Amino acid sequence: MFAGHTRPRHAQVLAKEDYGVAMQLAREIEEEERQMEAQWEADRRLARQIASEERTDHKRHEKAEAQDRLLARKLSKELNAQESASTRTKLRAKLGNMRTGLSELTNKMGKTTVVAKPAVVPPPLPPPLPDSYCR
Repeated sequence: MFAGHTRPRHAQVLAKEDYGVAMQLAREIEEEERQMEAQWEADRRLARQIASEERTDHKRHEKAEAQDRLLARKLSKELNAQESASTRTKLRAKLGNMRTGLSELTNKMGKTTVVAKPAVVPPPLPPPLPDSYCR
C-alpha cells in the first residue's frame, strides 16, 4: 500500500470528483468577481456622472441666487427711493393726479353740447308819462 503510494480506486474517484467540484467553484467565484468588478465600474461611472450633475446644478443655483440678490437690491433701492420723497412731494403728486383727472372729466363734459333755452327778454318799458298827465 505504501510502496507505490497509490490510492485505492475508490479514493481516486472521490479525489477526481472533489477536484472537479473545486474547479467549478473556482470558475463560479471568478465569474462572480468579474460581475462584481463590472458592477463596481458601472457604479463608479454613475457616481462620477451624479457628482458632475450636482456641480453643474450647484453652479446654476449659485448663479440664480446671485441674480435674485441683485434683483432684490434693485427693488429695494426703488422702494426706498420712493419712500424717501417727502410727504409734501407725495401729496403734490397726488393732487396733480387728481387735477388731471378732474380736467379730463370737465373736458369730457365740455365736449358734450347742452342746448340751453334762450333767456326770456322782457319788452322795453314805455317812456315815462309827462308831468301834466299826472295831475
